[in-house]
Amino acid sequence: ALPIYWEAASTGLSGRWIESIAVDPQQPGVVYAQASDHLLVSEDDGASWRLSLAAPNVLVFGSGDLLVDPYLRGRVWSTTGDSLWRSDDGGHRWLAVSRIGAGIEALAADPRTRGGVWAGGRNGLFQSSNGRAWKQVRPARDESLGVVDIAVAPGDPRLVWVAGYASTTGGVPLGPRLYRSGDGGQSWQRRDDGLPGTVVTRLALDPEQPDVLFAAAGDGLFGSRDGGASWQRLPSPATVSANPESIRWEIVASPVAPLTLYANLDGDGGEVVYRSRDAGVTWQAVGGGSIAPGSFGIRALTVDPHDPRRLLVGTAKRGIFTFTEP
Repeated sequence: ALPIYWEAASTGLSGRWIESIAVDPQQPGVVYAQASDHLLVSEDDGASWRLSLAAPNVLVFGSGDLLVDPYLRGRVWSTTGDSLWRSDDGGHRWLAVSRIGAGIEALAADPRTRGGVWAGGRNGLFQSSNGRAWKQVRPARDESLGVVDIAVAPGDPRLVWVAGYASTTGGVPLGPRLYRSGDGGQSWQRRDDGLPGTVVTRLALDPEQPDVLFAAAGDGLFGSRDGGASWQRLPSPATVSANPESIRWEIVASPVAPLTLYANLDGDGGEVVYRSRDAGVTWQAVGGGSIAPGSFGIRALTVDPHDPRRLLVGTAKRGIFTFTEP
C-alpha cells in the first residue's frame, strides 16, 4: 500500500532551507535541490544527498531557480540571484556564465534546439540556442523588463510567457507586465488585462490546452481560458490572513493531467499543499494536510516527471518531503 502521508526524503539535509527542486527528466531518481547555502544532488531518489560545489573556494549557491535540460543529458542550470551557473556533467563541475549572469532569477528550457534555454532577471530576458551564445530579447522596445518567471508551452516551444515588471529606459517604474509570444520571441503581446495590478510571480501552463493557463499574483490565484486575453480570480485554496503583503501563492500545473493544479503558500506557516482537479474551482489538501509541523513553510514544489502522482516539496527548516497520490 502507498503511504497516505508525506514522507521525509532528507537524509543528510535536516535543517536545510530548500529553495528549489528539479527532477532530471532523463534519469529517474536523479534529483537536484538548491538550498540557501549549497546545491545538493541525489542519485537515489532522495534517499541520500551529496553537496555539489560551484567552484573551488565557492561554497555559496544561495536561493534561485534550477533547470535540468530535458534533452541534453547532464546539463543543469542554477541561478543564485547574483550569478548563473552551468554544469555539463550532472552537477559535478560548474561554470559561471558571466555574460548574462548578473541578476538572473528565472529559467526555462527552449526545446526548439538542443541545449536551448531562456533566462531572465532584473537585467532583462535572454535566449540561447545552445547554452553558450546569448542574445537579449526585448518584448517592448521602449521599456526595460525585469523578469520574474518564464514558461514555455509543453506542446509548442514557440509559445513563450514572460512575467515581470517594466520601467522606462531611464528607470521610472511602469508597473507589472505579462507578455506572450507565439513565435518563439519574435513578437510579443501584453496579456495582463484582468490581473490585479501586482507582479505575476508564477505561471503554470496546462499540458494539453495552450490557451489555458494560471498565474499567482499579489494575494491570489488567477486563471485564463483564452490565452491571457482575460483573467478570472480563482477561489483561494485556504483562508489566509487579511494582510495581502504577507501572502504569496505558488502554483504548479500537472505535466500530464489537464486542469490539475497544485498550490501552496510560500512563507511562514504555509505547510499544506492543495490540489485542484478542476482548474482551480475547488481545492483539497494533499497528503493528510500539514507536511511536517515545524517545517516553517514550503519553499519549493515540483511534480516528478517520471511519476506525475508524486510530489516533492522543499521546506524552510526540515529539508525535502515527498508524497505519492494513491
